[in-house]
Amino acid sequence: MTDDPHGWDGFWRLYESGAWEPNTRALIDTLQPGDLFVDVGAWIGPVTLWALGRGATVIAIEPDPVACGELRRNVPAAVEVWEGAVATRSGRAFLAANPRDGGALGDSMSRLADDGQPVTAWTLPEILNGRVPALVKIDVEGYETELCPVLAPWLAERGIPVQVSLHGVLPEREWFAGYGDVQWPQGPRGDLVARP
Repeated sequence: MTDDPHGWDGFWRLYESGAWEPNTRALIDTLQPGDLFVDVGAWIGPVTLWALGRGATVIAIEPDPVACGELRRNVPAAVEVWEGAVATRSGRAFLAANPRDGGALGDSMSRLADDGQPVTAWTLPEILNGRVPALVKIDVEGYETELCPVLAPWLAERGIPVQVSLHGVLPEREWFAGYGDVQWPQGPRGDLVARP
């Protein structure tokens, strides 16, 4: 029996089965070789690995130091890994473990909070530094309600498609008003996809 306190072994079995996030996989399958893909909330790298499999160049951003260490072990050195958070302003943010189910840093539900472990934060425009991705995936465990009002209009203005994983709150429609095609989930949990 392996010593896997984070449940990563079980997750990777689910990942290999193809049953984990089929809608995300389908969206990643639209990437072309050489496209730039940005994985905001990369966790331990599953979506980054899908994008690499399509031949994309990847920027992976993960604030959880435990998950980021595993992310670096799982992806090739060619992946541009940023250990910190995408936020509405650069500086410092705080990371907390999932408050339910005895969560710990490293599980997939670590999130930005009012207090916790300090982490570096950047805005996505700072990270991109003029680069234009073909797709941005955002999975930030509830922080999307803070991030999307600022980031979605900026992405729409540049014609950058985005997928946002929602964690209990539907975003305001006006946040995505700059997009021509927005696929809304059936409820406050699920994925929103916005395309120019």
